[in-house]
Parts: sequence; C-alpha cells; structure tokens
Amino acid sequence: YRDQTGRYDGIASIEMFEAVGERYWPVYFDRLRACLNPGRSATIQTITIADKRYELYRRQVDFIQKYVFPGSFIPSLGAINTASTRSTDFRIIHLEDIGQHYARTLSLWRNAFHAQLDRVRAQGYSERFIRMWVYYLAYCEAGFAEQYNGDVQILFVRPTHPGGSIRTVDSPPPDRVHDEK
Repeated sequence: YRDQTGRYDGIASIEMFEAVGERYWPVYFDRLRACLNPGRSATIQTITIADKRYELYRRQVDFIQKYVFPGSFIPSLGAINTASTRSTDFRIIHLEDIGQHYARTLSLWRNAFHAQLDRVRAQGYSERFIRMWVYYLAYCEAGFAEQYNGDVQILFVRPTHPGGSIRTVDSPPPDRVHDEK
C-alpha cells in the first residue's frame, strides 16, 4: 500500500489492515486518501477488538501475534476512527459488523481442515503445526461467536470539495453573499 501512486474511483482493503501496525496507520490512511478520487469511496474490512479492551490489548502480545501473525495488530473502531480523521477528511458513511458470519466461516474452515488431515500430513506438516492450526481456528471462532472480536466493513467517502463550504442548490455562490447589516 505504501508504494501505490495511482488514482482510483474505489478502493477495497480486505483483512489486511491488521497487518499494517498501529504505527503506520497515518501512512496507510494518507495513501488511501492520495489514491482515492474526490467524491469516491473506500471500504476497509478488518477484524476489531472492543474499544473497552483496546488499551490492554495494545500492551500485550497474544497467541496470534506470537505464533500465527507476528507483527499483527487488531484495531478498535474508536482507534480506526481517530486514525482516519487525523490523517484524512474521510467520512464513515456505513459500517457493518459481520463477525457472527466470520465465526461460522472459521467453523467451516476448521471442519474442512480436519477432513483433509491426511493431505496436510502428506505435505510434511507436523502434528505440532496441526494442533496449533486447529487451536488457532477454534480460538478465532470462539472470539467471534462470543463477540470478543468483530469483523467490520467500513465504508469511507472522500468529500468532493475538501475543506470547502457546503452549499444547497438554492444558495448563492460565496462571491454573491452580502452582509445585510
């Protein structure tokens, strides 16, 4: 994302924001803004943690960060909103939490993995890896099922006229407004 220079009418960022890292959120949002044409929208789908748990989470390394996705970092909705408004003039116009659906997806993935264990072993994966992967899938499934985590789709819009005044159709242009005192 840091190297993107094109201009787009729409951007979709699916399940990668967790890999950006809190320190790089300003760069991420700046790139999104720079690449998105005015008046157009960008969607981010990302796993989230509740705002209430966010500060504690920031100070720890959990199972996923240690064993599955080193360097990953799960944001809260409040943290996303703060980071996006500090770096851009984006407005959130829609948000949907699909976490319950993600719990079901993880259950299906875990069952499919179990059904293919002979093929997994044939590819040389160890029993330790298999146990860890099954634990990871079940751990995540439980987190979404219990709503400890969310999986949100956030639709941002980039204003057509950043910093400009909002006029209605009946409003005169700014150069025709006179003080009537």
